[in-house]
Amino acid sequence: MFNDIIEGSDLKSKSIGIVYDISTKKKMQLECPIYHVNTEGSWAVAPNLTKIHLTQLGYGIKLNKTNDSKLIKLSIISSKTLLMEN
Repeated sequence: MFNDIIEGSDLKSKSIGIVYDISTKKKMQLECPIYHVNTEGSWAVAPNLTKIHLTQLGYGIKLNKTNDSKLIKLSIISSKTLLMEN
């Protein structure tokens, strides 16, 4: 798994997560970037990675969109997201 950015104009660029299967070389695009995956690999969580550089120098994603600070829980199996309250 890794994070990537779909390029567009500054307002249309989007950060995403990618699941890459080494054996089949297939990629599955997720709706949001990934920060931590549970041990079974079935779900992940991610804070707003455009703001994480404020507390962890060198980490994060450089996009101009920084208005959402909620924690996201993502089902890796279905790629469905759930916004968690702060």
